[in-house]
Amino acid sequence: MDFTEAHTLTPEVAEAVEQAFDYKQWSPDKIENGRVVRAILAQSVKVIIANVPPCPDRTRAIQKILESRMYANAGITNGGSC
Repeated sequence: MDFTEAHTLTPEVAEAVEQAFDYKQWSPDKIENGRVVRAILAQSVKVIIANVPPCPDRTRAIQKILESRMYANAGITNGGSC
């Protein structure tokens, strides 16, 4: 359920919010998927630092990679049902 567009706090909306914020332990497969994603994204940041001079654009590029990691983690956690 997409609670972000709810107009009222129904029991269903409240439950969806609780599930969204519930801790979900990763299985060994998900841990490996997360490790692979983190390794590649960290390498991307290193390449940017090594090849792009410090400037606001470089900072934004790195921030977007950090943001990508958060969304990738959420996708792994939710098993693609996001």
